[in-house]
Amino acid sequence: MLIGREREIERLNEAIESKKSEFIAIYGRRRVGKTFMVKETLKGKLCFHHTGLANSNTKDQILNFRTSLLKAGDEECPTLKNWLEAFARLEKFINNKSKVRRKIIFIDEHPGLIPINPNSYQPLSISGTHSPQCAMTSCL
Repeated sequence: MLIGREREIERLNEAIESKKSEFIAIYGRRRVGKTFMVKETLKGKLCFHHTGLANSNTKDQILNFRTSLLKAGDEECPTLKNWLEAFARLEKFINNKSKVRRKIIFIDEHPGLIPINPNSYQPLSISGTHSPQCAMTSCL
């Protein structure tokens, strides 16, 4: 049961129903239920879900991202060398899910995912997350 999250749940549901691309960042103190709220609200609607590793290097993060792609159904996902390849593969994967009306991506533990570097977020801007069929949620 979710108590006191009505506004956040309403915003998630608006993004799901939106006719345009959406990106929602959910942030707050650790251990207050952000991930639980997203998982409960989007249960059965996620096209892709990934959880970043805490205190891990880029190589392991990318390997973990590939594992998430495999779990989501990208059975032919090759070894990924960098974040550009990883997000390009995610774009290809979500674009191949043509039967899914709204493609919802959830990336959890986002701060651990990519080292702090202004150029680190470039793959997000060039990936398919700007498609009108895509909604992306990230817990920070």
